[in-house]
Amino acid sequence: MKILYIFDSFKNSLRSQELGELATKISSESDNKNIYLYLPVGDGGEGSLQIIESFVGGNRIKLNSVTADGYPLETYYLMKDKTAFIEVAMTSGMEKLKNKRTSILKRNTYGTGIVLKDAMTREAKEIILFVGGTATCDGGIGIIKALNNARRDAFLIHRLRLPEYLEYKNIKMTIATDVTNPLLGSKGAAYVFAAQKGACKKEIEHLESKMQELRELAFLTFEKDIDFEGAGAGGGIPALLSAYFDVNITSGFDYIASIIDLDRQMEQSDIIITGEGKFDKQSFMGKVVGRVIEKANKLNKKVAIVCGTSTVTASDFPIFQLSGYKRSIFDKEEAKTAFLNMIKSLTLYKDFWT
Repeated sequence: MKILYIFDSFKNSLRSQELGELATKISSESDNKNIYLYLPVGDGGEGSLQIIESFVGGNRIKLNSVTADGYPLETYYLMKDKTAFIEVAMTSGMEKLKNKRTSILKRNTYGTGIVLKDAMTREAKEIILFVGGTATCDGGIGIIKALNNARRDAFLIHRLRLPEYLEYKNIKMTIATDVTNPLLGSKGAAYVFAAQKGACKKEIEHLESKMQELRELAFLTFEKDIDFEGAGAGGGIPALLSAYFDVNITSGFDYIASIIDLDRQMEQSDIIITGEGKFDKQSFMGKVVGRVIEKANKLNKKVAIVCGTSTVTASDFPIFQLSGYKRSIFDKEEAKTAFLNMIKSLTLYKDFWT
């Protein structure tokens, strides 16, 4: 039989590709009767650029930027012909924070703006922006401030303008998101995601009010409503960018799946094994694992879940949880050891293979 591993990243520990390589190695050593393969996949969050790089090719453009909390870092993006592939998490992501105690009110996407500006100065005509996994909730203000050579520190800019030397509307931008939340309200960027990034109730309320101000300012300047489905992704990045660029919002999972030819790979496999750090109801809201399960069911393939912890009760597939994995962030080596032990258990779980 052909067994295909398709993992999402385990947040703050192991990436999709690392998990796949570990799983295929230990499975092949434990079982020489079956063929084990892996396919790295993502939904627009951290690791997206690494996943698509071998498929799209292009050149790595290296440059200096800053983290969401303002610390210098070296990063890169991909450029193929006149198309730039940029991952927000590589500059403004949770994994890149130098001080995770920095208030979310002092974090922004300025570093991503530096990368975006570099691509534009190299005459990029199309930009693919992966916006998941951010440490920010600034509505894309940091990006625009960097493009305008404005100061990084203030949360809200007092006016919006287009620099004369940049023709934004001549650049096509595809924003690959992992959620469809709007900018404002109970399902918006502040109330849904800011708490996950360490914001307290008072900070969430403050962010919501600033997002509302930003919406009003954008409407006065561009006569455009920036509160729409998907605008809340990445802490509201698509919101303000939609006013400046010719933006198309798409599912990060669907975009990556098309590049790596996921459907064909799944069709040619007998068993699908997927997983993520925390398997819960949100996994079925456009996330990698939920979408993989959906596709596997349509193809009538057996599917198993390997995760750190699970709050889902399902009889349709076995769920393997890493013992002792009770917190969202833990040591990478600890994660690797626990993960390998779980893969060994799965490989020896004979009831699943019959």
